[in-house]
Amino acid sequence: MNPQGNEENPRLTALSFLSQHKERFLRDIQWDERALSVSDSFPLLGRWPWGPCYAVAAKDGYALIGNGPLVQVLSLADTGQQTVLGEFLTEALVVDIAIKDSLAFVTGSQILYVFSLARLPSLELVSEFTLPAVAPTRIQIVDTLLYVLFYSGGLTIIDVGDPAFPFVRSAVSVTEEAAFALTVSGCHAFVGSFDSPNLTTVNVCNADSPYVSSSNFTGIVVSVHTADTLLYLGTIDGTLGVYSITNPNEPELMIQIPLGSSGNSVISGISSHSGTVYVSVSKLGVISMSFDSVAYPSMLDTIPYPQAGFSGDKLWVSDELLLSPQYVGAWTVDVQDSNNMSSRSFFTTSDGCLKTVVRDGYAYIASGSTGLWILDVKNAKDVRELTNLSTGGFAVDVALLGDYAVVLNASTGVADTNSGLWVANISDPERPNIVSHHIGEVMPAAIRNRISISDSTAYITQVGGVGGGHIEVVDLREPVMPYTRSVLQVDWWPYDVVAENDLVFVASPDSGIRILDASNPDSLLEMSSASSLAMAVLI
Repeated sequence: MNPQGNEENPRLTALSFLSQHKERFLRDIQWDERALSVSDSFPLLGRWPWGPCYAVAAKDGYALIGNGPLVQVLSLADTGQQTVLGEFLTEALVVDIAIKDSLAFVTGSQILYVFSLARLPSLELVSEFTLPAVAPTRIQIVDTLLYVLFYSGGLTIIDVGDPAFPFVRSAVSVTEEAAFALTVSGCHAFVGSFDSPNLTTVNVCNADSPYVSSSNFTGIVVSVHTADTLLYLGTIDGTLGVYSITNPNEPELMIQIPLGSSGNSVISGISSHSGTVYVSVSKLGVISMSFDSVAYPSMLDTIPYPQAGFSGDKLWVSDELLLSPQYVGAWTVDVQDSNNMSSRSFFTTSDGCLKTVVRDGYAYIASGSTGLWILDVKNAKDVRELTNLSTGGFAVDVALLGDYAVVLNASTGVADTNSGLWVANISDPERPNIVSHHIGEVMPAAIRNRISISDSTAYITQVGGVGGGHIEVVDLREPVMPYTRSVLQVDWWPYDVVAENDLVFVASPDSGIRILDASNPDSLLEMSSASSLAMAVLI
């Protein structure tokens, strides 16, 4: 999840964006299934299911968001720290949410959930329906029909006239794999795929027998939106195309608008309300635009994303607010004045558990782009989150030293002011605070992997971009003023590390277990090795 792009080749950057999006989605769609796979020998007592945020929607002053397999309800009146007012734990990663009147339709890995919103913030399950395929990517509700687009490129129409008993009306294969773009207007659905240069038009006038009515070259479609007789397409090259769909089978290009100064931005989401179009553009943020004259559109304002490297795929917008799923949280933007948008709140979800350390009933989690999460795990059957502390980068490991948590942010391989060690005072686990940051020694195109602390000394492994790496020694006797004592360069890949007294054990995926003499932290020495492949070490 390197937020830095390849400025030299915009197309490669865009293709990399799409590739990472596909890989991430295919990984996450199985995330909840893996979490529920527990053997009989180790029964599941409890869990903290928070995860990525793929979906947002809103109703009557409440936001509904996907948080891993959770559907959570937040108050849109909150402008600061938001709290969860209601939630429902599903059996699948929440991928999309659509609201129609007092009902919410939620899709997961192969499940459709229908909820009543009559008693918000409470969610009342109306029905649960097994979808005919896996990995839904987008849904849209029109009257009593729910249109479900699948990663495979298939489109299924589900009748939800009786929400307690949904049933499939029809299904049709419409495009290539990696289908993420869907909008329905009148009798036609428009579908785009990351793996196809064409926009596919599907005739859905007869819900029992939809068919592909046309396929038009537009470039790779990342996002799509319709408003009245206009179709907005966001493509891989960062161009917003506006088409007339007076004839839906032959969309007529009216204007193309390049967005992004460097040309390597991807338009990941489009929505509109009351004549204003909102466009989510990678590396830039959300742009508000006026199309009073389609031939002469105007950009009204741009608001940058709250988290570098993430952009909202699906936008929800009203007269006052815009909601955007940012993968690591749900972002709320005030759009009452579309010429002067402002960030209202950001609700942080989770970027997974890359490392967990438990002490005195509290769990400290290195959670990727969401930094450090602290949980209360005194009651395993009622795990609850206490607080989140952002470290601004990608947290890969955490270790404890007295009243301090030391978080290791991975290097991005470029000049990165957020990498290195972040030291937080955790004497009050509910109110941690950053006391210092130490970037240390960064190798070109390197990845920081693990940290281990012994006798107030931290040992950090770092793998180089081509081969080899180093072990950095950082003095933490004064946690508010850490400093590098020494760096040992090696010609093998150092990965996991454990320090114990005067010995440091390093696991290497290409060189087995390496044992270092750390009796003098200013000069580490290799003592011996065990030749095998190793990714982890534990004492």
